[in-house]
Amino acid sequence: NIHMKKYLNTPSFIKKVIPATLSLLLGTLSVSAQLPNSGDSFLNVPYKTVSGQTLRLDIYTPNSSGPTPVVVYTHGGGWSSGNKNHIEIGRQRSVALELLEAGIAVVTVQYRLATTASGSTIRNCIIDAKDACRFLSKNANQYNIDERQMATFGNSAGGHIAMMLAITANAHTAYSGSSSLSSHNDYRIRGCVNWYGPSSFREEEEVFWTSGGRFLGSFNQRIFGNNIQSASAQNLERKLVSPIFFLQSISPSIFSYHGTEDPVIPLMHSTGMRDRATQVGNSNFGLQIVQNAGHGFLTGITPSADEIIADTTERLAGYVGVDPSANDGTVRRLRKSNSTGFAIDAGNGGSNGQNVKLGVYNFSNINQQWNEIDRGGGNYTYQKRNTNAAIDGGGGGSNGQNVRLFNMNPANQNQHWRRISAGSNRFRLLKRNSQGFSIDGGNGGANGQNVVLRPTSGSNKNQQWLFN
Repeated sequence: NIHMKKYLNTPSFIKKVIPATLSLLLGTLSVSAQLPNSGDSFLNVPYKTVSGQTLRLDIYTPNSSGPTPVVVYTHGGGWSSGNKNHIEIGRQRSVALELLEAGIAVVTVQYRLATTASGSTIRNCIIDAKDACRFLSKNANQYNIDERQMATFGNSAGGHIAMMLAITANAHTAYSGSSSLSSHNDYRIRGCVNWYGPSSFREEEEVFWTSGGRFLGSFNQRIFGNNIQSASAQNLERKLVSPIFFLQSISPSIFSYHGTEDPVIPLMHSTGMRDRATQVGNSNFGLQIVQNAGHGFLTGITPSADEIIADTTERLAGYVGVDPSANDGTVRRLRKSNSTGFAIDAGNGGSNGQNVKLGVYNFSNINQQWNEIDRGGGNYTYQKRNTNAAIDGGGGGSNGQNVRLFNMNPANQNQHWRRISAGSNRFRLLKRNSQGFSIDGGNGGANGQNVVLRPTSGSNKNQQWLFN
């Protein structure tokens, strides 16, 4: 009817109901694609068999001569749906690609789903994720990873599991899993990024749920399984799956992002965790409240989804001791910071005077790969990979002047760009011999849109480029 049609077009429906519905739908999808990766990919690696089910990992390792740090990703889906291939979709895909580019391995975990049919529980999800970490510790040499430099990342239910991995002891008896992995607890999780996951199932924090119109009791089957338990046993089980119960002053860093309009996991879960951190003297907990965001990060939110992705990547990299703005060679991809679906693209070939444009971002597109050559004093040349052409600003500098390719000449300062940090792995590129002008991607982002010079502005995000 007309009232329903009006509701379907309201901001409340768009911001709250659609993201929550998408989250449930994505939990049922089986995505077969894999992440593009210039390193090694080990797919469907079995890490244990339990209750007749073989559980598997996807392990993506970057090009590296030595052991690499690791980020372990746990997927969402309400603990009762979803699969490890969720790393391939949504915002988490962007995070994973940037981690790989920064030289960090990414591992995505399959865990048992807490369903009525299986009788499995949320605690089983945590146990399986811990066994995945134990497997990585046991086989660190085989996969060229550093099990002492690990971080965790997840969204929704996966964010909850990621927090539990970070703040519960590796050998905690409540999370004992496979006997073949039980002695491999020497991995170290240095930090966690949680996207809108819950912090408590305790009755003490029931208000966390009722504040959003959900009720704690609706999760009972997933918490307790098919067993009838005493009240005291139920109380203990609720604690054992509640991150807020385990938070201590010495707990590793946790940073949460949570939307003000989340109808699935109310914001109070994260503000409550922040309050608990203050209470126990933990200075390692951080929270970014995302204005106008529902259960997921769509458009029209503050900070933007692109900013959340960049900040998440930087935090995870920092936890495991990696500078995300550096890489192991000189190859860069320059993505438009406020429209990361587009990158500076030279097009096929490389001819003198050829315009430089924006192209739809493609990790493996060699036309978007630039050899970064240090010219000293914070100045760099960007040479189109596999050609002798470089990004050139031309003589002088005028508003709207096209940026072009020209044959590379080390002495030609029109091809030298002063790289200025704009924070969060973003940089501005000022023309060395005319620093009043910078490379500008223009408003929005369209395939084939010219990249031009504009007057340098520190606040103009069209002049900020995400380096990876």
